[in-house]
Amino acid sequence: MLDQWVIEKHEEPWPYMVIDNFYDEETWNYIQHNIVHNCKKYFTQWPERWGKCKVQKQLTYGPLDRVIVRPNRLSYEPHEDSIITNYFLKHTGEDFIKKYFKTYRSYTQLKPYISVKYAWEQGQILGIHDETSDKVLSVITYLSPQHNIGTMVYDKNKNLKHTTPWKQNRAFVMCGIDGVTWHNCISSKSSPSPTESVVGNASNRITIDYFATRPNSEISLPMHISK
Repeated sequence: MLDQWVIEKHEEPWPYMVIDNFYDEETWNYIQHNIVHNCKKYFTQWPERWGKCKVQKQLTYGPLDRVIVRPNRLSYEPHEDSIITNYFLKHTGEDFIKKYFKTYRSYTQLKPYISVKYAWEQGQILGIHDETSDKVLSVITYLSPQHNIGTMVYDKNKNLKHTTPWKQNRAFVMCGIDGVTWHNCISSKSSPSPTESVVGNASNRITIDYFATRPNSEISLPMHISK
């Protein structure tokens, strides 16, 4: 565990963690400079992957980076960014899962999946969900702006129980459980689309989402429960 981490553990309505100071100073400065304040330049390093495309609701995770544009939200998958990818692999790998979570989806191998998400419509709601069955670990990190709405946590009956306050460089961490780990997010501030003329508009609700995923062939495995 990194020395600067401030960890808050929750068990109700299901296990999750909130970690402040998640990124170290060097990584945080890199993210702010590139993804938050200079996103167009950062993304156009791979111009063939920048632009609008339509995808089906059910996405198949693959080895290539993709840009996903849904109504008023843009996602970019920078798997080739070794600084970001290696940071998650180093600090939220298998040892992290086994140390902090007693219950998680069984797997034989894990693959990192990363998405940078921009939301720019006020009141935009992602929708209550419990994580697709291929996701073993989910880490949602809050980047920008200074004020917004964090992650909304619901019980098994989808009743709102808690909203994790938004704070820059904070991470919301969970291991998905089918029909249990219901959660949601909403954007509280309206701002221009990052695909428009504004370059690096830091008023967008911006997160980096990391998922440790298992192959589709393993989604039928029983849950792992530690004593």
